Amino acid sequence: MAVLGLEIRRRTPYADGAAFGDAGAYERIDGLVTYGVSPENAANAGIVDLELAPRDADGLVRFRGDFCLLRPTDPTKGSRRLIVELPNRGRKLLPRYVNRAAPEPPSAEIPVGDGWLMRHGVAVAWIGW
Repeated sequence: MAVLGLEIRRRTPYADGAAFGDAGAYERIDGLVTYGVSPENAANAGIVDLELAPRDADGLVRFRGDFCLLRPTDPTKGSRRLIVELPNRGRKLLPRYVNRAAPEPPSAEIPVGDGWLMRHGVAVAWIGW
């Protein structure tokens, strides 16, 4: 599967611009990723009815998914580490399991919890597909 494009739709301060120790403030970036898969590639054989989907001029089936990224506003203050979670039904579970955030119903908000990941300068991404 190839990433064919990335569209940033929104860029906002995370946690109202709160600073997380030496890593400083974080920002939240939301957008869309455009993917392309080839029905001819044997690795895609398990995708049901892929051969029936419309193709672009390059013979690829295109589709889009959401992405969300939390990262230090000043990347030089980060740890140069990224954790990627592939959410099920859009649920972002890392804050709950790593930052000890209270379990909440799914929403657009990402709870800070104790901010452990942010205090360590770790960027976190969620990618839907």
